[in-house]
Amino acid sequence: MHVFPIVRDVVKEIVDQKHIPYVRIPAEAGGVTIPRWLTRTFLNLLTTNLDFGTPQIPFYGFSLGTETHQLEKWSSLLDRMTTDLSEVMVHPAKKYSTDDYFGDDFPGDREEELKLLMSDEFKKLLKEKNFQIRSFL
Repeated sequence: MHVFPIVRDVVKEIVDQKHIPYVRIPAEAGGVTIPRWLTRTFLNLLTTNLDFGTPQIPFYGFSLGTETHQLEKWSSLLDRMTTDLSEVMVHPAKKYSTDDYFGDDFPGDREEELKLLMSDEFKKLLKEKNFQIRSFL
């Protein structure tokens, strides 16, 4: 959302005012239900010459697809990450009987993802592969 023309000007102002060190420039290859070529074309149109005045960092958004709750998939993803700082988008949540995630139909299992991200197994994997979870703020 933050790369749409009207919104990105506001984001740039906030980045400057709050001295936010990083802003993600989306470069997703495509999602579970969206063809890769369409996603890449659309994002290229929005992000050409886009500059928030902050460093760009690698972003892994749909890299895990619907398998965000599988430790072996995380292990494979971490092996592909080669920079000192990267961002990975996750969708953990607890499901309630009346909750539809505000109409979001993300196909992954959010509760299983939450369990994995909070697990000792996941913490051990991060430590073994020499990764740390950090905040951008």
